[in-house]
Amino acid sequence: MTERFRLTPEDEVRRKYRKTGVVVFVFNEEDNVLLLRENTSNEATKKEAGKYGVLCETSFERERWEETVIRAFREELGMGERNISEILRVDPKNCFLGEKLFVPEVLARTCVVNWAGPPDRIFEFRGDGEVEIVGWEKLENFMTYPLRTGVENVLKQCLEDGVFQKTWTLEELVPISIGSLGMAIE
Repeated sequence: MTERFRLTPEDEVRRKYRKTGVVVFVFNEEDNVLLLRENTSNEATKKEAGKYGVLCETSFERERWEETVIRAFREELGMGERNISEILRVDPKNCFLGEKLFVPEVLARTCVVNWAGPPDRIFEFRGDGEVEIVGWEKLENFMTYPLRTGVENVLKQCLEDGVFQKTWTLEELVPISIGSLGMAIE
């Protein structure tokens, strides 16, 4: 990715959107993406039980996007701090994919996180019950699933923007943290 993304100033975000959140595409070493199924519904974000998607989390007021990403792994997948720092990696220069419209009045700050553990290890984790881990899927197959509306919107925007081009090497990946995520913002 040659272009760096900036965050919209918070006062502007509050004027334009009811909610903000994160959409996290988790890739494994085979370039497959973590696929989840929603167990609950939420009218505000157009989430429907039974639909498929990726890791998504609504931000708390004044919560930084990096904090929301880490919280998503803790809550949605049930990962502890130790597992987060051991298994999840990012390319600090290219993990942030920009801001995308999730659904009307909801802004998604989108990023890529890399799974550095064995792919089957994902099934060891149990979160708060909002999502079920389906497994790993090729990104090009995602549109064959009945996707959560916001995830489908973000995925289409990311594909149109060409942001999923692999630009990192394994040596460039670092453990995920608020600091390593924050380095992606200019």
